Amino acid sequence: MNIAPNSHSRTRKRLMAAAASVAIAGAIGFGAVATGTAPVLAEAVRVEAPQV
Repeated sequence: MNIAPNSHSRTRKRLMAAAASVAIAGAIGFGAVATGTAPVLAEAVRVEAPQV
């Protein structure tokens, strides 16, 4: 079996990218659990009232 040298490099880069994304997602999840809050997906609210 002949495997091109670039094949290992591409596979390794993809695995590293996948591991990094899993680590980031895990850190976000751990932060939400540690603070007792979950990320909120809400629309911005605009208040039009004079400031006193």
